[in-house]
Amino acid sequence: MRILLSALLLFVSPVVFSAKYQSCMYRAENPHPYRVEELALLESCLIVDNGAIAVNPRHLERMRFDDHGLASFFYDGGTYYVNQDGKTIRSLYLSFNFGPDDFWEDIARSETDDKIGYFNRDLDPIVEPKYDWGSIFQNGVAVVCIGCERVPSCDDSFFLAGGKWGLINRQGVEIVPPIYDRDAIGF
Repeated sequence: MRILLSALLLFVSPVVFSAKYQSCMYRAENPHPYRVEELALLESCLIVDNGAIAVNPRHLERMRFDDHGLASFFYDGGTYYVNQDGKTIRSLYLSFNFGPDDFWEDIARSETDDKIGYFNRDLDPIVEPKYDWGSIFQNGVAVVCIGCERVPSCDDSFFLAGGKWGLINRQGVEIVPPIYDRDAIGF
């Protein structure tokens, strides 16, 4: 019986315990920047399992949440938003912003596999990431492109070249399909 139980644990434990705590960085509610144990806690910040991210509850309670109940953190070269219930979504990270994408008209941009999408303050996707670029929303409309490229500039910014451009509304409907040159859209 012990041999059978040991064999079962040998095969099951890698599946059950395959998720490991990962490190992340965030702004704490009451930071203690010079205490080593505070910084060491960041090593067990979140669990990543099959692409799903769960924030360690110890860290979730230490994060600084805004008036909308959202906090942000950095993990593996990307920025994420998390709500007080632990729901997360990856945000677009622009190095010249030094943080996650800001909300404009209560909508922010997400980025997955170099594709841009949009989500609301409930961290629900509005538009799944499918565009090569997308602007912020202004007056209920965002400019999007397919096939455009981010060309690095002399600093940490970039400019956009090529592609086909269009417009989407806040519900993600393409009100002008992305089939036009950039100049035709006026972006």
